[in-house]
Amino acid sequence: MIDRTLTTVDVSSLREERDTLHFEYRGPFGEESTGFVIVWKGQLRAYRNLCPHWSVPLDQDGDVFGPRKRQLFCPHHGARFDPESGRCTIGPPRGSGIEAFDVELDADTGAATILRRVAKLSF
Repeated sequence: MIDRTLTTVDVSSLREERDTLHFEYRGPFGEESTGFVIVWKGQLRAYRNLCPHWSVPLDQDGDVFGPRKRQLFCPHHGARFDPESGRCTIGPPRGSGIEAFDVELDADTGAATILRRVAKLSF
């Protein structure tokens, strides 16, 4: 069985809509990578901090939301991503999305385990 765990982070500070917490983890080839956890519609969502178009970080000074705070935003070329799914809604990578992770919350400790998603295969 493959270990899907990327990291465990303390998310007890995330209380309001659009609160964001950045984290570091090792990518599939051992490379250092960063991600972020956000509160969106009362749920924790986690994503890789990397635009699929130019492979640049989405955050600017730690902020991953666009000027109107309705979508995730790439400040390098203006692409926008749905905070609920990570799918690109405006911009060159339209139709693709940022890599989403699963979040398992331990309500007793305030710790969230960030997990790589398993691809679903159909035959």
